[in-house]
Amino acid sequence: MLHLILKIIIGIILFFAILYLVLNLLFLISSKEYRKWFWEESVRKAKEDERKRREKKPYWTDRQYKRYLRTGSRNHLVYDYEDEEDDDE
Repeated sequence: MLHLILKIIIGIILFFAILYLVLNLLFLISSKEYRKWFWEESVRKAKEDERKRREKKPYWTDRQYKRYLRTGSRNHLVYDYEDEEDDDE
């Protein structure tokens, strides 16, 4: 009988502890400061990833990369047309 009462008390304590943690986590996520920090951090991370991704073009010349950005065709990365005037330069 004492064992059953102890299990019930421990169950109630665990229930309220889990409820407390869930409500605190919900408050943290819904707080304005957390959302602002999370948004700023994700934007900073995206910019950093984009910068790292752009640095990984060792076999492209600047002229080829500008032409690729303008036209969207990867064929311009293979052939560098010297006779063509580049509008971006």
